[in-house]
Amino acid sequence: MYYVIIENDQITSVLNYEPSLPDTAVAISITDEQYSSITNENTHYFDLESKTVVSHPQEKIDLEIQNKQQEAINAENREFLNRSDWKILRHLREKALSMDTTLSEVEYLELEQLRNNAAKDIVKTNKYTGTSE
Repeated sequence: MYYVIIENDQITSVLNYEPSLPDTAVAISITDEQYSSITNENTHYFDLESKTVVSHPQEKIDLEIQNKQQEAINAENREFLNRSDWKILRHLREKALSMDTTLSEVEYLELEQLRNNAAKDIVKTNKYTGTSE
């Protein structure tokens, strides 16, 4: 059992024990499942007007799922860019020193194209979610 503490028409805390409160505050009990749906799943919220746990609109839930998927893709793309930096730098240094390059020109261009696509995907995602890099 959890308790949503409301004071001055604002949620001031959520506790996992029944507190002793001043007359200016009220404790509304919610179930463990409701608490989980608010905090872990982010599918519900506590509505101050009705003083109950209500579901977010399905569109918001769907957008949240899409955002999490896009964040995972972004993380993979950033990891790829970070892991491949050294190959690009090595190739450019080898060329600058007029050495035989470890990567062939075709391999280098393929790697640059993959990196370019990964960077574009990050930018597209940020446009979609409304955030900026």
